[in-house]
Amino acid sequence: MAGDKNAFPNQLKYVNVWQPKRVLWNTFRFGAVNTTSENQLKVTVGQYDAQLGMGYGELAGLSRSLHKSQGAGTQSVAGIKTEYFSHVAGEPTKSTLFDGVNKTWTKEGNPDIDQSLDKIISTFNFNEPDKSLPALLVLRKSFGIERFRFKKG
Repeated sequence: MAGDKNAFPNQLKYVNVWQPKRVLWNTFRFGAVNTTSENQLKVTVGQYDAQLGMGYGELAGLSRSLHKSQGAGTQSVAGIKTEYFSHVAGEPTKSTLFDGVNKTWTKEGNPDIDQSLDKIISTFNFNEPDKSLPALLVLRKSFGIERFRFKKG
């Protein structure tokens, strides 16, 4: 219903309709069931992050273990693995999850936004993320988002 402008007319006072580029299914191997195939899109996950001192799979396992009341705790798994995705609907992928997806802000009427974001990303310091705040605040003004103010206390 995402692309149906008549589905939720009251909400469209605030947003426009959009259409998903594609729908993918994250296939799996579990016991004797294997829904993966070598011709599916493959994404490598679980890379090690020296700043965290662990891989992303390990971090994910730890985070799931914090949901104790929901019984969602799982093992923390180290190492890189491959996730497989099969096409369900929309435009098929060729090499990445973001094939054909416009990832720029140029269409918003300000090509400087892309350049500003590229500079903020390239100079980002994981040890001192606050150093990016001045540039992010300047960028925020270019969107006209000054009306959203944070209240202290």
